[in-house]
Amino acid sequence: MAEPPNRDYEVRIPSRFLKNPAISSDAKALLAVIKAFADGKTGLTFVRPKKLDEILHWGRRKREKAQRELCVKGWLRVGWKRGIGRWSRRTYEVCKPGTCEPSTVARFQRSGEKAQLISHHSQSQVKSSMTTSLTESQISENTPSAESDLT
Repeated sequence: MAEPPNRDYEVRIPSRFLKNPAISSDAKALLAVIKAFADGKTGLTFVRPKKLDEILHWGRRKREKAQRELCVKGWLRVGWKRGIGRWSRRTYEVCKPGTCEPSTVARFQRSGEKAQLISHHSQSQVKSSMTTSLTESQISENTPSAESDLT
């Protein structure tokens, strides 16, 4: 008796991605293979980079170049998942169109205040309206001295 065929499924790739001349054919091939391993709902996969290289018959540099291109264009997010002990795994998240921002955009974090986002990048460029000199005394003339409090 013959073995039942393996379950097969289709990978959906947006036509605007495939038709985009600004995206290289290497990046298109890499995204197709990553999507074949990705979870259909979350777009997340834990496929090893070595496995991608074996399937595509590429070297590490070629894969990483295509990977960087996809990240910059906003189609892929690469991260790390902490494992047990010192081990961790690379994660690939295939982004739905419009959900991933390109990596050139500054990441934001909540400041604790309602509806206010603070960027680490923008904090470094903020100038204070008050000038401060570290060499001059910061005691104001209007501040009462400690001696007047004792008398």
